[in-house]
Amino acid sequence: MSGGRPARRASGFGTSVAWWGVVGIVLLFASAIGRLWPPALALFGRALSPPQWAALTASLLLGGLKGGWLFRRRLAPRVAARAAVLREAPTPARALFAPLFCLGYFGAPKARRIAAYATLSMIVALILLVRHAPQPWRGIVDAGVLFGLAGGIVALIAEAVSVLSSLPSEERARPSLSGGRGCENGPR
Repeated sequence: MSGGRPARRASGFGTSVAWWGVVGIVLLFASAIGRLWPPALALFGRALSPPQWAALTASLLLGGLKGGWLFRRRLAPRVAARAAVLREAPTPARALFAPLFCLGYFGAPKARRIAAYATLSMIVALILLVRHAPQPWRGIVDAGVLFGLAGGIVALIAEAVSVLSSLPSEERARPSLSGGRGCENGPR
């Protein structure tokens, strides 16, 4: 019991919608990994100069930090919290576009939506820039991004399992439409 009311289980539909949100994002990341793999793989068999080795090391370190910090500390908790909102309050639009809801593209406060669209714009701009970089530089950048995305997938799945496998009353910080950990008004 919590607050005088018994804890309720989410509907099977709500749980399915929540997992669709998480799995959709994982598939998006996996798709990016699939597209980035060939240019990164092209690095092997090339003789890299010392500055290129230094750039590859820096790219992998930055990718690891991105996967380890940005995804684990910021994105994964926010996505899992918004998936928990989907579990509790699914609607037809949220169900259909659950991955976009979990990323904060709609149903979020204005500041979160602005941040989501700004991040998307930045990613698209970087993709367009790096796409035209010659090898081995493109492969060096792609290797770091691959490393970060792989860490992001692991962090996202771990956080989602943790949040979505608990009853609403057992969650570390119950997300709601008006606020909550990483959801609407959580840490940015």
